[in-house]
Amino acid sequence: MIKKYVLIFLLLSIPLSLGAQELQFTARVNPQALAEDQILEVIFELSGSGISSLPRPRLPDFPDFIIISGPNQSTSYEFINGSMSLSKTYGYTLMPKRAGSFKIGSAEVRYKGKDYRTDPVLILVSKGGMAARKVRPSDREKKKIQPGLDIFLRAALDKVKAYQNEMIVLTYKIYTGVRISSYGVQELPRTTGFWVEEFELPKQPPLKDEVVNGQHYRAAVIKKLALFPTSPGKLTIDPMVVECEVQAQRRRRAYDPFDLDSFFDDSFLFGRTVKKVLKSNPLTLEVIPLPPENQPPGFGGTVGEFNLSVRVDKEKVKTNEAITLTVTLAGRGNIKTLPEPVLSLSPDFERYEPKISEVINRKGSQISGKKTFEYVLIPRHPGEQVIQPISFSFFNPAKKRYVTQQSGRFIIQVEKGPEAPGPLVAGLTKEEVKLVGQDIRFIKKRVKGFKKQGSFPYQGFVFTFLIIFPLFVLGGTVFYRSRQDRLGQNAALARFERAYPTVQKALKRVARLQSADRAKEFYGDLSGALMGYFGDKLNKSAVGFSVEELEKILTEKGIDDNLVQRTKKILTHCDYARFAPGEVQLEQLESVLKKSQGIIKSLEKTLVFSLLTNNLIILVSSCLCG
Repeated sequence: MIKKYVLIFLLLSIPLSLGAQELQFTARVNPQALAEDQILEVIFELSGSGISSLPRPRLPDFPDFIIISGPNQSTSYEFINGSMSLSKTYGYTLMPKRAGSFKIGSAEVRYKGKDYRTDPVLILVSKGGMAARKVRPSDREKKKIQPGLDIFLRAALDKVKAYQNEMIVLTYKIYTGVRISSYGVQELPRTTGFWVEEFELPKQPPLKDEVVNGQHYRAAVIKKLALFPTSPGKLTIDPMVVECEVQAQRRRRAYDPFDLDSFFDDSFLFGRTVKKVLKSNPLTLEVIPLPPENQPPGFGGTVGEFNLSVRVDKEKVKTNEAITLTVTLAGRGNIKTLPEPVLSLSPDFERYEPKISEVINRKGSQISGKKTFEYVLIPRHPGEQVIQPISFSFFNPAKKRYVTQQSGRFIIQVEKGPEAPGPLVAGLTKEEVKLVGQDIRFIKKRVKGFKKQGSFPYQGFVFTFLIIFPLFVLGGTVFYRSRQDRLGQNAALARFERAYPTVQKALKRVARLQSADRAKEFYGDLSGALMGYFGDKLNKSAVGFSVEELEKILTEKGIDDNLVQRTKKILTHCDYARFAPGEVQLEQLESVLKKSQGIIKSLEKTLVFSLLTNNLIILVSSCLCG
């Protein structure tokens, strides 16, 4: 009994992360190469925050395999950095029918109007008794990677030799053969001698299958950095330390949606976890100095690949009228350290400090973006004024040479204008220059009367409502999530819940078949809709489900005999009308459809009331005994 109240309290205390998260649908097999007398596991996994409301995905057929078991469905929760993620898996155990090369097809699901498909997987099956050959890693690889039995952390550089100020990508990846309930970085690596930019990663790192030293792991990138070495020589990157909560799962009994205690058998809240501290491997990088040969004058040390763009907003102005000169440097590299360009202006221009803006893209495998310098220039004398070409130099590590880009020359035609309003303050933008002389607010000698306030805000109904309403929203969210989880883990309950809306849609399709030339199709679809409804409500297969068997089950459940006989009569009539010849009247079709709809509504009330009564008895008995 105490467990139930603890569960409710914890659920109300957990900050559920319900923000939209991109759906991921993946397929994995183990092993990918096997002998024809071996078995393999195929798992289709859905992960994301909205999967509880998804329909069942369309799973592929396995014509070249014998299905030993499946689909085996399971749902799990993971809390990482305060964010909850759900995942649903559909697993099969298969045995190949013969040797050869076979393909596991794609599974499909539709989510928010978009179709998601898993990638097909190729399976290699050798002759019986010849197990799939494992790839043996080289001694060099073994020495480089020393994984543990179940989980380890690995650091890797995309290059081990680079130029000064060249971008190097440092990736930290966890390899695991067990479930991780949470993780946290305990100690970041010291990056002395580097300018560091961090890549943006998803809150829920996507998992991928990888094989290391012949062992299968699930791998996820947990941190990704762009390093720009500031000085030549050999630089060392110290290890990063991560602490993980590894879930030690226990075998659980069959799930009962109305047994609250079954939640504690292997739950994400009360399941046993083990703390593990992971330490990455140290790394060494050799940094090469930039070549002194052919180094252009004024080179500022920029390394990467960039483009220079220069423009002015107008080329004909009057004296004391502001113009804007915009210089943009865009490309890949260290955007933040791009130097300010050198301007060569006519002495008749008055220049102000530039407005600098940056746009940096930290996604993918490159740091890219642009840096913009916006100058306000004011010509003081009429005539032809010249803005000399602007140049920018950088070192391209891919081509191993210096590159200089240069803009064109701008000629500004200046006409005589009004006199300047007075000296300006440095650092003004173009818009601020326009407001000079217009931005003074005079002191007001008279003010409007003060308005007397009534009650304090916290004494009103609105304030109380805003305090209480989030609690109701949270309670409703917890209830909805719990209900969706029950439906996901109990196929019988899910079929019972979906039976009524499914049959209503089916009856609407049947109504469109009310014509004499489609009578057989009408009766066939009507019979299928009714049998499908009873199959879902009673957790029976609609295929091969006879009318006599249905009559027996409904009678045993205490359904009114009159309602049972009406049901039997309608189903028997549908079967007879499908195969009996003769003319069909439209009034007859409409009458049969209305009778069927009435039977469904009556049975829905009776079956739902019966189920709720039984479940209430079970729940009360459980509470009294617990």
